[in-house]
Amino acid sequence: MEIIGQETKLKIDDTDLLECKITNSDIRNAEIKDVDIKNCQFEDVDFAGSKFTNVTLDNVEINDCDIEGMKIDGILVTELLKAYEAK
Repeated sequence: MEIIGQETKLKIDDTDLLECKITNSDIRNAEIKDVDIKNCQFEDVDFAGSKFTNVTLDNVEINDCDIEGMKIDGILVTELLKAYEAK
C-alpha cells in the first residue's frame, strides 16, 4: 500500500505495517495506542511536547538529542544527568 499526497484523518486499525517507512510526513496530534514498534529507528524526528505513558522502554538508546525540558516521572533528565556526573 502506498499513500502519496494530502491524506487527512487517516485511521489505521488492526493492521500489520511491517517494515513500514514514514518519511517527510506531518503526524502532529496523532494518537498511537496499543502498537508494537519494537526495533524501530527514529531519526530527525520532532517529539516536542509528546507524552509517553505506560510505554516499555527496555534497551532504548537516546543519542545526540536535545533533551531540554525532558522529564522522566516528573524529574528533569538534565538534572538526573547532573547528579549522575557529580558522582
